[in-house]
Amino acid sequence: MSEWQPIETAPMTGRKVILAYVNRNGRPRTVMARWLTDEQASETDRYGVGLEGGWYECIDNWDDYTEVAIYEGDPTHWMPLPAPPATREHGA
Repeated sequence: MSEWQPIETAPMTGRKVILAYVNRNGRPRTVMARWLTDEQASETDRYGVGLEGGWYECIDNWDDYTEVAIYEGDPTHWMPLPAPPATREHGA
């Protein structure tokens, strides 16, 4: 399965996927994201902000946050992440 699927069929298991939505400026966005339950969101809430369950964009290059809530639009579609590229051993 490598085509866009309706959001209703998205896995809500914490698995990272690609999401599509329209932001508050009317621009389409695609992001790597995962669904967090209320419990999972509270476990990542280091600063006591009061995070709730929902879709979170995965940002793997920040020091403080690795997920940011998607609040400026409602995801409409999803697709699985592609497999990572095959790695070649040094000198191969």
